[in-house]
Amino acid sequence: MVCSDDSPEEEYKFFEYIYDYINYEALLEQKEINNSFNLDYSFIESLNSEKVRELTAIANKLIYLNDLLFNTSDRKVSNDDYNHDYLNFWLNQQINEIDSDSFCKKSFYQYFKSRNRTNVNLIKLNSKIHDIEENELKAMNALYNLYKNFSKLNEKIKEINPKEEECIRYAKQCVEDYEKLKDKCTGDRTKFCNILTKFKNKYEEISLCQYKFINWRKEKLPSLTKDSDELLLDCKPTGNSVDTEATQEHVGPVHNEDHSDIDVHNITAGTVATLGISFICFILYRFTSFGPWLYSRISKNENILENLDEEMNHFSHTSEFEYKNSDIAYNIAYNSV
Repeated sequence: MVCSDDSPEEEYKFFEYIYDYINYEALLEQKEINNSFNLDYSFIESLNSEKVRELTAIANKLIYLNDLLFNTSDRKVSNDDYNHDYLNFWLNQQINEIDSDSFCKKSFYQYFKSRNRTNVNLIKLNSKIHDIEENELKAMNALYNLYKNFSKLNEKIKEINPKEEECIRYAKQCVEDYEKLKDKCTGDRTKFCNILTKFKNKYEEISLCQYKFINWRKEKLPSLTKDSDELLLDCKPTGNSVDTEATQEHVGPVHNEDHSDIDVHNITAGTVATLGISFICFILYRFTSFGPWLYSRISKNENILENLDEEMNHFSHTSEFEYKNSDIAYNIAYNSV
């Protein structure tokens, strides 16, 4: 079906906020959207009676996505023109997947607007919705999917423990998609090529060495030109790993030296400890109350010992005297009876 050929040149500026739009679309897919807006969808029957349910779902999502972009307090993109360009691309892409020939996308919007004139945000899209030329739409959609895949790659790499297989799989998908789009960069597609070049720069900025992958040990992701992987530099060993290896090489010799050093340290420590304790005791005895107290205790003990010695000497003299007296004969006369 031939639609109006007065469509303006497609704008790619909304790709500057592509990751925000990808997140909005993810929210859209997660939420089950029913006909809760009290809108009139009766016009769809006249456009395609076999796809009423699918096209009604698109109309509901358009309203919901429109509200996300313009009515939420935490708007990610403040530029209305970017939002309008994205909504136009999104509507074209969604309808094209279901029915690419039966009716024009601009007609779908105009019917929808005419039946629901009380919806302010829907009215604001007036003159913003138009049909994107088929080849241009395919190129834009391929570029969008390339960034969408790259967004998943970034999420995987930024995980606490990124899985090497998943990261490389997404990277190789990016390479495959990029190869297809690179051939579309001709002189008359400057805007498209600029966005593709920005993707290339973002892709090549990613450094992988910090993640210490086992099988893929290159500094960068697989090259966007498949035959250039061998030109990628390998990750260099970090300073810590070099120091560790050097230390491990000298473990044997250093062990013996350490053993002798330990003996010297033990002897020195024992000597210093003995001298230190002696010095502390001298200070306590000489310059504190501990000295006189200790002296009095020592003197008292000495007196006790002296008294004990005298008593022992006295006892020994007494025993000797008694022993000598036992040898003396006594002459005592007894009267006979």
